[in-house]
Amino acid sequence: MVYSLNYKEKMKTWIYFAMAAFFSVGFSSCRDDYSSDFDDLRRMEEQSASKLDSLAKAQDDLRQKQEALNKQQAELGKLQKELQKLQEQLDLLGSGTSQDSTAVGQEQLMQEIKKLQAELAVKLDALAKAQEELQKLHGSESNGEGGELVDTTGVGSVTPNTFDNPGWTPIAATGDYAYTMTVTFELPTLLKLSATADDVIAAFVGDECRGVAKWTDGIYLLDVIGTGNETGPVSFRYWNAGNHYMYESLISIPFTSDFIYGVVDEPKMFSCKQK
Repeated sequence: MVYSLNYKEKMKTWIYFAMAAFFSVGFSSCRDDYSSDFDDLRRMEEQSASKLDSLAKAQDDLRQKQEALNKQQAELGKLQKELQKLQEQLDLLGSGTSQDSTAVGQEQLMQEIKKLQAELAVKLDALAKAQEELQKLHGSESNGEGGELVDTTGVGSVTPNTFDNPGWTPIAATGDYAYTMTVTFELPTLLKLSATADDVIAAFVGDECRGVAKWTDGIYLLDVIGTGNETGPVSFRYWNAGNHYMYESLISIPFTSDFIYGVVDEPKMFSCKQK
């Protein structure tokens, strides 16, 4: 009987310690699990904070570049007004009576006009570059990563729109439309891969077609027509005959009589976005 009681007491003691050990291990395991969860949450919070900081920085960079772009566009408009004023003075000199004084005045004005046109070309190049950077920033902000400015493959999250041959025809260069400027473009590398001889680039003032050019030896040479007192912006559109995609230029050029933007040996890049 005494042996039986001692045995039972020992069994109770053993069971007690076993249960205590079991619960101790269980509580420790729970603490470890919760600790792991807290570590994961902390890492997620740190990652979120880092992403928010990066987004805020990207947005601030975007704002600064947009402000710089607006300033460049304002300078471009001011330069165009100066060119227009000089052109008007040149026209007035052309109607003068004194041939000698007229010739001297015209020469001086032509030199000034050429100087301003060269400055205009430089500003347009800077504007095109700024527009490309801004476009990439917009793409980076929306997609979370940098990307190509144009998509010629049609493979992506959104299927590009396709367009039938637009059949662009410029207005007749008669009457008031007796002035021209010349623009020479080459396509970005990605667009060159799918370019054909049937592709076409056209110049527009509003929705009015002012010039059309087809692909020739890798370039597009456009004669853009306008009026003598015109200052409206000239925009450009490109249609790819192979995939029927349409692209719009990122910049517009103020119409300037006799202005040359790009030449055959040094064409300007057709910076664009896909419609």
